[in-house]
Order: sequence, then C-alpha cells, then structure tokens
Amino acid sequence: IKEFTNKREDWKDWEMHFASSVRECDAAFADYLWGIEKNQGTDLDVEIDLVSLSPTYTQLSAALSSRLIDVTTREVFRIVEMTGGNGCEAWRLLNKRYDPQTDARLTSLILAIVGYKIKGKDIQAGLVQWESQILTLE
Repeated sequence: IKEFTNKREDWKDWEMHFASSVRECDAAFADYLWGIEKNQGTDLDVEIDLVSLSPTYTQLSAALSSRLIDVTTREVFRIVEMTGGNGCEAWRLLNKRYDPQTDARLTSLILAIVGYKIKGKDIQAGLVQWESQILTLE
C-alpha cells in the first residue's frame, strides 16, 4: 500500500486500498472498522478505548496502528502516533478528519455531482471521475 499523501481528495481511494488489505487479514475486524466509519454521525466524539475491545480486537488494533504508522507521514502520522498504539482510535480520527459525515459535506458533494462538467477531450476519464463522486455519495 502506498503512503497516504495527506490530501483530502486522495483519502477515499487510499482508504479503500487500506481497508481491502485489512479485510484480507480479518473480515470481521474490517467490518468493525467499517462500522466505526458509518456511525460517525452519532458517535463522532466517542473515543474508542482499548479496554472496551475484546482481546483479539485489542491485538488487531495494535497491528492496525503499526501498519498505519508504516504508510503515513506528516499530519496523518502524528494523528496515528498520538493514539498510543490504538489503531481503532486512529482509524476513527482519520475518518473524522478526512471524511467527516456532516450535512455540509453531503450538500457540497451533491452540488458537485449535479454541477459536474467534463473538461477537455478525455470524456471517458471525466465519466470515471463523476462516477467516483457518485460512489462517494453512496
């Protein structure tokens, strides 16, 4: 997995690649992480404490933290590092920072999709980019 570039527009692609790698190792843990992302609207500020995790998930959280350290730099690296080895908390904070589930972001995304214009002669690339925005909305 390549390093995350610390750019918000690259988050969704990078996140998908990283989550796919987690799923290869443990599908149930990947589902748990996906749940963290999807429950942001209600549990946005609820810290994930290692004590609340099962022993298996505590070990997987530590491994997740280690992998995140390997593929992050600058600001993202500092976010991961400050969680003290709690990969689940790092994942929650990264999603909160780079993909917040807010009404304003939803509105902005809908307006970007509705007002999207294909520029230049590469129509196929423009359609792929537009479809990517639709997938993000879903």
